[in-house]
Amino acid sequence: MRNNAKRWRRRFAALAGLMATLVGAATLVAPGAAYADTAALSRRPFGSGSYILVFSITNDTSAPLNGWRMEFDLPPGEFVQGLFTFSIRVTKVDQHFILENANPVTINPGRSVNYGIPILGQSWPQNCLSRGTPCSIDTEPPSTPTNVRIGRLPYTSTGTWLQWSMSTDNVAVAAYEVTRNGAVIATTTGGSYALPAADSGAVYGVRALDDMGNRSGLATAVYPS
Repeated sequence: MRNNAKRWRRRFAALAGLMATLVGAATLVAPGAAYADTAALSRRPFGSGSYILVFSITNDTSAPLNGWRMEFDLPPGEFVQGLFTFSIRVTKVDQHFILENANPVTINPGRSVNYGIPILGQSWPQNCLSRGTPCSIDTEPPSTPTNVRIGRLPYTSTGTWLQWSMSTDNVAVAAYEVTRNGAVIATTTGGSYALPAADSGAVYGVRALDDMGNRSGLATAVYPS
């Protein structure tokens, strides 16, 4: 009996070693190397206690890709709301969520497809993969506002305004910060901000923000004497 037990232990040890070798060999070829599609993530506000997860899937290969797949984890109590999103199929396994195209889609080389889906919660997706390739987070800031000036608005006979030409962003511009002598004094979504009637020599500035908190450069104008 003792010899049989030793023999079985040796067999189990050999089997465990073989399984470890196979698993290790399998991980040498990551799914990302086979598919080479990448997902870039950002977010937009969506009511209280939720947000819209915005993502772009890009085909980094030289051949068309049929469909896409992205997966990630969320903390307990938070989940993807895919009930009314007919272009995305959502599968939930505990707190692991798999998102796939619900309709046929072809992604040509170098091209992207863009989607948005509600997340009920405030946490950022963890362990996000696009068919094995780690997802990336939007770190690209908006462009710096241009044509910054101080004066009256068109068709307005009273009031002095800081005005600027709107910025652009790879996802969307969320707001603009207005500064006075380097300190933030207001946040607005438009292209103008009302200034005090007399503030001679003050330096006003404006910068664009996206929903990820990326900030553009600061463009300034001096309040006229």
